[in-house]
Amino acid sequence: DCYGAGSCPPVAAADAASGRVEIVTPPGEDSAVVVLSSGGTPRAALALAKLSDMSLDCAGSHCLVQGKKSGNHFGTLVEVGGDEVRALPGQAASAAKLTLLTGGSPIVAGVQRFADYGLGPNDSPRAARTWTIQSGALTSSGCGTPKLYGSTPRAEAAQSGPCGGTPAIAGYGAGSATKIVSVNGFVTGDGNIHCGLTTGGNLACTAKNHSIKVSTCSKPVRQIPKDLRGLRVIVLAAGGVTVDDCLGYSLIGTPKAKTRDGQLAAGSGFVCQVRTDSVDCTSPSGRGFTFTRSAATKH
Repeated sequence: DCYGAGSCPPVAAADAASGRVEIVTPPGEDSAVVVLSSGGTPRAALALAKLSDMSLDCAGSHCLVQGKKSGNHFGTLVEVGGDEVRALPGQAASAAKLTLLTGGSPIVAGVQRFADYGLGPNDSPRAARTWTIQSGALTSSGCGTPKLYGSTPRAEAAQSGPCGGTPAIAGYGAGSATKIVSVNGFVTGDGNIHCGLTTGGNLACTAKNHSIKVSTCSKPVRQIPKDLRGLRVIVLAAGGVTVDDCLGYSLIGTPKAKTRDGQLAAGSGFVCQVRTDSVDCTSPSGRGFTFTRSAATKH
């Protein structure tokens, strides 16, 4: 009624093979309505769950209807033909906006967040995920290789890898296929190098035993007492790297989690590849350092 009266204008619209497809949200209702029309005359309609930020993409005889709920994106694939609009069983769920890939059988593409590595939602690895039509239903075909940070993963074709567990992460070795230690406090396997986040949101590391020579800390004693001074290698979130003798309170009582050779430590945009006796850490800006018992090299 409201569609015909013009009191619930479309919130999204696209052209499909057999007509114009629009989404309307009748006032006071919990449903969104997908309307197929031609020349402004409705020919068929379908009610779906109402979500926020609803949008519509069509290719040939299929349309992807999606919206957001609790920060996630949910999509339904709708088949349009003649005077019929039909929702395929199954639903796509994604950590980013879904897209409809064209060029053959429809593929719905989104992003999967991997929760099994032990990191929070903002730090968990992500991978491209796709859904295809199988036995008449929208079904997940699989995921691509997980990535840490960087750009949002995009799929150009159907993916087939696992969508759970801890598969190896792109750009890192076999040791990345394990639980990831939080970058906010870890120790190398030999117990020598300790790293953790500072109160300013930067990453600092120190070593109990080392042969690295640095100049005496120039900060006043009242700020950093002499008995707390020591080697500090620090990379700022913005990218600057320094090596000095101003350890101070940066790491006291913080590093606790001992790592295995080849394991990753990550969080707050930082990633460290941890060996038994060294670390290679990168900041969100891409700058970082390699730290061993005998050297601290910026990169």
